[in-house]
This record gives sequence, C-alpha cells and structure tokens, in this order.
Amino acid sequence: LFKSAIFTDKKSNNWWKVSKDSIEVSKMHFSILDESNYELFNTSVPMQLHWCDRDSMAHSVESRAPFLDFRLVEYILSCPSELKIKEGKTKFLLRESLKGILPKTVYERISKIGFATPEENWMSDNQALFLELLESAKLNLSSVVNPIAFEKAENIILGNSRYEGFAWRIICLSIWVQVFNVETEGR
Repeated sequence: LFKSAIFTDKKSNNWWKVSKDSIEVSKMHFSILDESNYELFNTSVPMQLHWCDRDSMAHSVESRAPFLDFRLVEYILSCPSELKIKEGKTKFLLRESLKGILPKTVYERISKIGFATPEENWMSDNQALFLELLESAKLNLSSVVNPIAFEKAENIILGNSRYEGFAWRIICLSIWVQVFNVETEGR
C-alpha cells in the first residue's frame, strides 16, 4: 500500500516524478488488534487529528472527534475480534448498538462511504474554469508532474474519461504551490 496516495494514480504510479524506491510500503498485520493499533497510530488518524486541530484553531471553533475519545478507543481495542468483524460485516458492535436507530439501508451497508464532496459535479458544471486551472497547473508543476498526467486530467475534466479525483489533486497541488509561493523548476 502506498502511504503517499495523493501523489499516486491508482492505475499507474508514475505521474509524480519520484523514484518508486522512495515510496514507503506499509507492513502486513496478522490480527485485528494489531491492525487496529497500526491504523490508529500510523495511518490517516494522526494526520486527520492534526488537520482537525489546526482548522479548529484557525477558525476559533471547538471541534470534537467523538469516536476517538480515549475511553471508547480503549474499550473497542479491548473487545474480542468477533465483536468487531462478524460474518463479513465490519463495525459489528457499533452496528448492533445502533440497530433500530439507523435506517436499515445504513445498518446493512457493507461498503464504506466517507464524507464525499461533489468535485465531479463542480468540474462538469464549470469545465471552462477547471480547464483554466489546469493550464495554470501546467505552468506551476511542469517540472514535477509528467505531461501525460496533464492530458489525463484534461480528459477527466472534459468528460472523455471516467471521473476520478486525479484531476482535482493536480489542480489543488497547483493552487497550494501558488498560495504558499513554493518554488518549482518550472515556475
């Protein structure tokens, strides 16, 4: 699994100009408890908490991550594996505790759905704007992004390729380079 997912395309890992040797590969885990501990301390949780903390301070808003209350985390980590995953269903204890409260479609859903934003709709409704942003990205990122990646992003924006967040990530990276005045060779 690639830790720097923002810099990789799911199908080909060569749009970002870095050597494949520099990408750290995560280790395998053999128990649900080992995997839970690894996820809690080494994957997106610390990063998300950092972002949440920084955003709440920047906007003077008190924020909470209720499922990360230390008492709940310690309790869930101490539960037997069969209460976490049962008959192929994840979050078994949580599902059962909310049975009758959650809509049946949510209770029975197997796929994991995160907080989704409507980038696809934004791009299709504002193609001219996103093509303009992509042109700016070409100027800002030409020394660090393969030209083929820009073609792929353009096809996504134009609707010639199935939507995926690839074009969105290139545009966001370009805006970040501009906002923070990051020097690249091509800029």
